[in-house]
Amino acid sequence: MNTVQVGFLVSIAMVVLSLGTMVTFVYTASADFFCEHVFKETGNPGVNPLRIVKNLLGWCLVVAGIAMLVLPGQGLLTLLVGVGLCDFPGKSACNHWLLKKGYYHRAVHWLNRIRIKLDKPDFVLPDVHGDQ
Repeated sequence: MNTVQVGFLVSIAMVVLSLGTMVTFVYTASADFFCEHVFKETGNPGVNPLRIVKNLLGWCLVVAGIAMLVLPGQGLLTLLVGVGLCDFPGKSACNHWLLKKGYYHRAVHWLNRIRIKLDKPDFVLPDVHGDQ
């Protein structure tokens, strides 16, 4: 196999991985996923194997998303899902700012159209416009 064929196969694998991850997220995430209490930081959560796996998957998706920004694939979407899965200081404040600016609303509306087809309840967004 030459370099072009390997690059093509890697790109196809990234597209399949990102689409599979998005479908899994849309199907399994709770309706209140974007609400404030979900983003609350919990101090020192201790060692939780599922949390470690979730963070490893998140960071792998971040790396794949960055690669897909220049390769064929759903780069930005994969990057955002990866960041959503990762735990890091300031994540709650970042999400609050994005909610306040209204950046989630169009994307969540699009995700809700998919959730309707899957017989899942719509994602709920908190009202943060009154907060300072």
